[in-house]
Amino acid sequence: MAEGQRDAANALESVSYSLSGIIGFTLAAPLLATVGPANMLALDAATYVCFTIALTRIRTPLRPRKTTPSPKAPVFRDKVLIATTVAFMAFNIAEGAMTMVVAPWLAKEHLPGDGATLSLLMAALSAGELLGGFAAGAWRPRIGRLTAIALVELVAAAGILALLGSPDWMMVTAAFLIMGTFSAPMTVWAQSLRMERVPPAQRGRIFSVFRTMMQATPPIGAALVTPLLVAGNLPAAVILMTALAAVPAFVLLLLRENPTESTPVDNPRPLWIKPSPATPSTAPAGHPAAVPAPGITKASTQHNPGPAGTHNATEAPRERPLGEADPASS
Repeated sequence: MAEGQRDAANALESVSYSLSGIIGFTLAAPLLATVGPANMLALDAATYVCFTIALTRIRTPLRPRKTTPSPKAPVFRDKVLIATTVAFMAFNIAEGAMTMVVAPWLAKEHLPGDGATLSLLMAALSAGELLGGFAAGAWRPRIGRLTAIALVELVAAAGILALLGSPDWMMVTAAFLIMGTFSAPMTVWAQSLRMERVPPAQRGRIFSVFRTMMQATPPIGAALVTPLLVAGNLPAAVILMTALAAVPAFVLLLLRENPTESTPVDNPRPLWIKPSPATPSTAPAGHPAAVPAPGITKASTQHNPGPAGTHNATEAPRERPLGEADPASS
């Protein structure tokens, strides 16, 4: 995959996930009122069957592109990869607390509408992720990806503070919309950053380890804020979620990408100068043969230091025309 297409390709995953979230959360409230909870769970299970059927309909698998073998790199010592992964884990703790506990608690205790309000909040989150995914795929930041990730994470963390506007449902909805809009570019740019720094031969294993670490953190956030909400202390829960999302972003701003740590691209470009074929040696007897330097199409003048610091030009031996006498034979 070309370097300029990575953001757009990674954004497709975010856009498709967000679009399905908008559809699902929007239909949840009316389906719950019409078919009931048990039938909703059965309908949810049926969607996984549709997914399995869709996979079996793929007749022509994608052919893997040929990649240049690259040596294994110590990616678990890469400060950029470790820092972004830890930052995402902290952010997912805050987002998990917000979506798994705070949203249902607000919809039930402080906002009108109950189940419909919860669907609205989660649909707003998905709508924001859809907008952010489109923006991240179409626009590449001119600043470094690490700085861009930190800045959007800070804005998303600041959006959590809008939850303090409860019981105003518009302020609470704005918090979920801001969270989704600025969290999607984080995912897209971080995925492209990992693809640049992890060798192709290690991506499958490394990506699965990092993704598992990040996806295992939302329940931690739910466990952290539940005691605070049981006590009715929403401001403390909001401050905790904001700190979890913002503090790692400040650490990313202090970190600088080291270009020497980046890995080769999947398909390196060939050299624009091709090595010229070696010509038979025509050097006189007793003298070393002149071998053309690799990647040079013409015999170039080579400068060797002579006596007293001067430079004597030594040209490559000239090929004698047919029939010309050998000077060494006279």
